[in-house]
Amino acid sequence: FRPIGLLPLLPRLWMRARREAATEWERANQRPYLYAGQAMGAHVAAWKQATRAELAAVADVPYAMVLLDLVKAFERIPHHVVVREAIRHGYPIWLVRLSLATYRLERVVRVGTAVSQTMTAARGITAGSGFATTALRLIMITIVDAAFEQHPCCWPTVYVDDVAIECSGTAATIKRHVVGFAAIVCTMMEDDNLELSQTKNLCTASSDAIGTMVATQLRQWNVRYTRRVKSLGAGLG
Repeated sequence: FRPIGLLPLLPRLWMRARREAATEWERANQRPYLYAGQAMGAHVAAWKQATRAELAAVADVPYAMVLLDLVKAFERIPHHVVVREAIRHGYPIWLVRLSLATYRLERVVRVGTAVSQTMTAARGITAGSGFATTALRLIMITIVDAAFEQHPCCWPTVYVDDVAIECSGTAATIKRHVVGFAAIVCTMMEDDNLELSQTKNLCTASSDAIGTMVATQLRQWNVRYTRRVKSLGAGLG
């Protein structure tokens, strides 16, 4: 037995232990509206959205959808928000501490031969990292759960940083619940210093009147009405 022979394997074993801890937490904290997991790909979410819209059309019931887009979601997540939500949802705090220790390594900006003083980032997680989507999921669960508790007749869809909100019913129902749900989500995102897009927040509906009404109610977040939208790569109209 030679202990030194295990040294090359330690980084791989450590990464596997981290991944298993994160995966176990995700399984224990699943939500019907969370996608980007096993058997929960973007195509599944898009087909469900299309089916709900088609069912509303067949039943001749008004329908509306709001699509919200974050600007550089991973790059702008404040680290203290990740810690706060990890504690709230029982995510392994040692795993958060390890990830943030990496993100908060001192760095400099260099232009040619000019080098800045050292700086420590207070926000931003690495897009593409296996733990980045989990960190974003921590934040989105709190936000969408809070909105869903107030407006349970809506169908939310969360795919990483893309959020969609659907509802069918009377115009008054849509105004109360779709608008109310979206307003809670937008407000809580802004409270956590997440930036909503100025140009990509959209809504669509079964009639121009309902779509215009939803857009008007959500104009402070620059939601625009259009007859055709693309949700998770799938065209809806």
